[in-house]
Amino acid sequence: MGTGDPSADTRTPAEREKKEGRSRMFALLVLLVVAAGGGTWWLLRRGTGVPDAAADRREIGRIVLLAHGPDWAERHGVDTRQLSAALLDGADPALLHRVDTEVGPVDLRFHGSGSRTRVTVTAEYDGPRGHAKATADLPWDDVPRQVRADLLRGGAAVLRTWRAAR
Repeated sequence: MGTGDPSADTRTPAEREKKEGRSRMFALLVLLVVAAGGGTWWLLRRGTGVPDAAADRREIGRIVLLAHGPDWAERHGVDTRQLSAALLDGADPALLHRVDTEVGPVDLRFHGSGSRTRVTVTAEYDGPRGHAKATADLPWDDVPRQVRADLLRGGAAVLRTWRAAR
């Protein structure tokens, strides 16, 4: 019978070595699972969860220009390419300032149909000529990434505000 002494190890050296090997393998497996999970989390956050604010703003600016650009270009005596370069790239600070002063904030409302094929966007603002509103249907891929993500999370409508001046 045993001595009752818990410190007495009756295993052979081979049995002890086998148990230590299993413990090491288990620790290595846990480490690999944690590392793989952390790496996957990081890639997902980097790829889809963390929006690039500048890219998102630029994409929304393109939509605003699609809706209101021709009218703004005509009012300011420029072509749409000059207006686009001023508003999206800052190529003409004076034009950018004039449009921003005249228009102010533009509110965009994105409505997803649930089909992931088309999204309806309404862009509206209150300017010196009163309330201006334009509506367009966009292909899913032309909708800013963060807006698509918000629609997929169950948002019936996603709101964004855009302003010409940064």
